[in-house]
Amino acid sequence: MPTILVLVLIFIILLILVSCIRIVPQAQAMVVERLGAYLETWNVGIHFKVPFIDRVAKRVLLKEQVVDFAPQPVITKDNVTMKIDTVVFFQITDPKLYACGVDNPIMAIENLTATTLRNIIGDMELDQSLTSRDTINSRMRSILDEATDPWGIKVNRVSAGTADQIYFSVRMAVSQMLYDEPMPLILDDSFVLYDDERLKNTLRWLTEQKAFSQILIFTCHHREAEMLESLNCDYHYVEL
Repeated sequence: MPTILVLVLIFIILLILVSCIRIVPQAQAMVVERLGAYLETWNVGIHFKVPFIDRVAKRVLLKEQVVDFAPQPVITKDNVTMKIDTVVFFQITDPKLYACGVDNPIMAIENLTATTLRNIIGDMELDQSLTSRDTINSRMRSILDEATDPWGIKVNRVSAGTADQIYFSVRMAVSQMLYDEPMPLILDDSFVLYDDERLKNTLRWLTEQKAFSQILIFTCHHREAEMLESLNCDYHYVEL
């Protein structure tokens, strides 16, 4: 009987020791606390924590991460309301600050992004806000990067704009990546649900990008052609 108890005790001790072994994968880190206070940050490799008094407080991903925030209503200087999407590319540079600096860092970034965006757009008129996307992105990245530094976060890029601007920006980037030269922009009936103001703003922004070799219109509607003419833009129209 004592032998069985000894074996059970040894098994329990081995189980506890094995459970205290931690392997940190590549591009990750672990923040460790001892009795509730920060102890150290584990990087890639094998580590051992003291049973019962040490605990892994947070696992942190060190790769660049992308968060797409929901469209935020903003008001321009000339009292026009519109919704703007924001995509933030960030990377955690200090796991300790990330774990201890702020509660729910992603929500904090989202709220900070919304506030910063409202402040920037509020100083611009509608036309300026639609044509100054690079300026808006640059200012937002600078402000967010400085504000999130105490949280151990590095903001690498910010892409803000209407849903249409972000959609076509992705198309431009893919076109450049695949063909290494500007490709034609094809407009089809996907614009049929746009109201006149949204369509005009989108087409104006597209004509100012100079990222497409030409604009081809394949549609049974004439609104796109009429608006491109009003913007003095060259296009090729194929009526369906």
